[in-house]
Amino acid sequence: MGARLRTGTALIAIVLGAAAAGQAKDAAPVTADALSAHVKILASDDFQGRKPGTVGEEKTVAYIQAQFKKAGLKPAVNGGYLQDVPMTEITSKADGPLVFTATGKDGATKALPYEYFTQMMIWTRQRTAHAEVKDSDLVFVGYGITAPEFGWDDYAGVDVKGKTVVILVNDPGFATGDPALFGGGAMTWYGRWPYKYEEAARHGAAAAIIVHETRAAGYPWGVVANSNGVPKLTLMPADGGLWQPQRRGRLGPTGRGQGAVRGIRPGLRHLEGQRRPARLQGRAHERQDVRRHHAHGTRRHLAQRRRRRAGRQASG
Repeated sequence: MGARLRTGTALIAIVLGAAAAGQAKDAAPVTADALSAHVKILASDDFQGRKPGTVGEEKTVAYIQAQFKKAGLKPAVNGGYLQDVPMTEITSKADGPLVFTATGKDGATKALPYEYFTQMMIWTRQRTAHAEVKDSDLVFVGYGITAPEFGWDDYAGVDVKGKTVVILVNDPGFATGDPALFGGGAMTWYGRWPYKYEEAARHGAAAAIIVHETRAAGYPWGVVANSNGVPKLTLMPADGGLWQPQRRGRLGPTGRGQGAVRGIRPGLRHLEGQRRPARLQGRAHERQDVRRHHAHGTRRHLAQRRRRRAGRQASG
């Protein structure tokens, strides 16, 4: 509940603060009690977390539109307050265990299966009915970072096109403790898994696997398993997400081997989220644009956002 209150406060403070700047004659004054009332309404269980594609979103949209009107904001999209935002909700399901094939010095091969949830998590952001990486060579690329400002490139001289890259979590600053190297003990954006997957895609990898280690990640395996086994909402890119690696994976700290990987079946649900642009007639300027998304999430999601923001600041 605390996380919802903070999110709601930011939303209403911005919207009503903008209204105060324009100071419409009939606008109600902005008071602590008024803000608190809005926060309590949006953070209540009746709004179900305000997630796009749910009844909670519909209630949130209706409520915010009503507040826009009361604040004197003018519709900015074809006479209305709503603008559709295409999104996709993806629920990934593995066909079976993630299987590596290791070859010993004597030439004998051995299958090394990793079970879903307890030993590995795997998903995709491609908007396809089935994504598969089979008989794919594994290439270890260290931290999977290309950072010219630090003189660091794990992909230099390495051909990973069409292959599966294996990546360590975090960044070199964590391993060395050197404050002059990346962020030292503070994880930068380069240490975050979204960056690592995107960098792998830019180098043409077919799939990317991050080896989890609790101390380096800053959270135990249970966080990885529980947070990645649920439906995920993503904005719909122009290319339908085809630039994304076919497979994204997380392994426990014993990941090793070379060879084949199993398929994954993403369950897709296409949604039209809504942002609410509005215009405010102001004194100092002829017109100001006010564009708001309603936020949603849990304490864990907000903590992840704060860590990502801190990483970007440290890397900048």
